[in-house]
Amino acid sequence: MTPAAHNQAPPDPRAQPAVILAAGHGVRMGGPKVFARIEGVTFLERILMRVREAGCPAIVTVDAGFRARVEALLGKLPPLPLRLVEVDGTRPMLASARAGLAALDGTAEGAWLWPVDAPLLSAEGWRRARAEASGRTELILKLRAEGRTGHPIWLPRWACTAIAGGSWEDGLLGFLAGIPAARIAQLDLPGETLGDFNTPAQLASAGR
Repeated sequence: MTPAAHNQAPPDPRAQPAVILAAGHGVRMGGPKVFARIEGVTFLERILMRVREAGCPAIVTVDAGFRARVEALLGKLPPLPLRLVEVDGTRPMLASARAGLAALDGTAEGAWLWPVDAPLLSAEGWRRARAEASGRTELILKLRAEGRTGHPIWLPRWACTAIAGGSWEDGLLGFLAGIPAARIAQLDLPGETLGDFNTPAQLASAGR
């Protein structure tokens, strides 16, 4: 399906796009994670707050079954350059990543791949991540906190193209496992929460 424009505003020409994976049904969460809330703010709103700070264009993958709810949520937010891409949210995350990355325009040097269930990167952490990724056209950049990698991840154009047209038994982990270590960089962000939330119990513990 052709990506649909929404909440149009001019992007910062220096900023690179964020592909937000938000099509999942969130069975373990009890509903789509795109609408899950922490401190009264939905996961999607939190990520779009970071995206807006950078003037990034955004591509949001969404299931047709709750697209209207996502559009209603977006209609209440300040405008930003954003497109929705419909994906069957019952399929593995790789399908959502492939569809979102395939929707990049020809000017993008790469993209931030950002699952909607990892919404807690701080403004300072986001600033540092973008500074580290700036100009990286060869290296994938993983963010790491407390000894574990998390999201978002910076993918140069070659990686975006490979994922959009590829398939791996282990999904994105399978793709990354096949990349030589020399083509992957890491940025430590102490104190950041980069992991994802899969259940209400995990979400509740984050607010403690």
